[in-house]
Parts: sequence; structure tokens; C-alpha cells
Amino acid sequence: MKVSVIPNRVKDKDLRTTHAVIERLKMFATITVNEALQNIIEAHAYVPEDALFLGQDLALILGGDGTLLTAARQAAPYGVPVLGINLGNVGFLAGVEKDAFFSGDTEELLSALRIEERMMLTASVFRDGRKIVTYSALNDVVLRNVSASSLIHLKVQADDHLIANYTADGIIVATPTGSTAYSFAAGGPAVHPGMEAILVTPICPHMLHARPIVLPGKSTVEIELIDNPKQQIYLTADGTDNLPLLPGDTISIFRAVHTAKIASLHNHMFFEVLRQKLHQ
Repeated sequence: MKVSVIPNRVKDKDLRTTHAVIERLKMFATITVNEALQNIIEAHAYVPEDALFLGQDLALILGGDGTLLTAARQAAPYGVPVLGINLGNVGFLAGVEKDAFFSGDTEELLSALRIEERMMLTASVFRDGRKIVTYSALNDVVLRNVSASSLIHLKVQADDHLIANYTADGIIVATPTGSTAYSFAAGGPAVHPGMEAILVTPICPHMLHARPIVLPGKSTVEIELIDNPKQQIYLTADGTDNLPLLPGDTISIFRAVHTAKIASLHNHMFFEVLRQKLHQ
């Protein structure tokens, strides 16, 4: 078995947990890590960051949801499952908690992995009719005004049909996986991650009729900015990238070609995890 181990240097500062994980893996797996850790972590192979998923059977991620989101996006084109060991707080995407990982036989646990395929989004930004950048997201694509003192105006369509002209702080376009993240905090529904759907959730809309909308997974959402050029509006994909947008920019968001493979060591159903993570 070939396993890439990807630690979060903030949540595991001294890499003590990472070392303990590798110690358990090395008896039955070939371990690959980022070459930047060559003098810090003992492994079988050291490769550049962009080669961590090449030819691997599993990527083991130590950190929180942010670390796993980044790894899942990078691993998706290679078809490599990612297993998160939760070192964060909420950890919706984590396949196992830290204590649970160390409580049993590691080889036996990994042999019982459950793998779920999760739809992802592709977001392409067009300026003056030309595509300037494309992002992928497992959770969500967000357009938001960085200033809390003014609203932004957005024309939102699905498959060339107008949904609404929103006046709001911004808008979230999320996958079912991302439905329990920012979209949920903004009043969107919790959607089972096994579904194929796209959620459109306005952020603090200044409109009586604005509500979250759930679209088929095959839909294409188009968002056009119709705002004052003095406003600072940014696009983020899974909380990263932070691309500044200009009036007239159009963002096309649709289901990505690749899916993310999320591995889990437990048999918890979605709603059980939801209750646990939200401390019901």
C-alpha cells in the first residue's frame, strides 16, 4: 500500500502526531511525504508537493477541514482517496478522530475504509468576454464584498434562466459537501453529501423574497457583477484564492469533471455526524 502523509504544521507544530502516524504505517505501507520535510520526517520517498498524489493508494491528511479541502482538490484528478485525521475543531470532513485512529490496529482499520465520491465545482471567471482564471472547489465558491458598509448587486442565472437580481453582502454557491459549511451558517439547508446538487445561498440579502435555492447537479450557475467600481468584491474557492473582481465580470459555476474521494474509518451516517459536530 502506498500512502502519502500530509501534515498541518500549524495544528501539529512539533509533528509529534505525524511521527506517531508514520510509525504505525511503516510496517505495512510505503510512505511518501513532501520533500520539504526530508530532514524532519523519516519516510520511504520524498517528492515535490505537486507529486504527492502520483501513484498513491491513499493520502492521509493530519489537520482540520481546511487542510483536507486543499488535499482533496489536489488529489481529485489522480483519483486518490483522502483520509482526514481530525486535529481541528469541527472536522466535518475528517474520516476519523485522532484518538480513534490510535486506538486500534492501523492496518485493519485502513483495510475497512469506506470511500464516498463527492461532487466538486468548477468556477471560471470571464472579463471582457475572455476567461481569465478557473478554480475548483469541494465546498463552495463565494463572492463577497469585503466592506460591511455597502451591499453588492448580482444578477444570478441558472442554465440561462434568471433566478434573481440580488442585493446582498454576497452569494455562496455550494456543493452538498459544502452545505454544512458557510452556506449553512448563512441560512442554507443541510444537504446529504451523496446528492448531486448545487446550492445558491445569498449572504444577508436586503430583500424580503430572497431564499436559498437548490438546483440539479447538472446546472450551470452564472453570476454577473453589476456594481460600483469602488467596491472591493472578491471570489474565493473553498476559502482560498481571493481573486478581486470588477464590475461586469461574469462567473460560470458548474459541476467539475473530477470527483473528490473522501475516505472514512467509521460507519456514522450523515445525520449522526451532523448532530455530533454541531453538539446537539
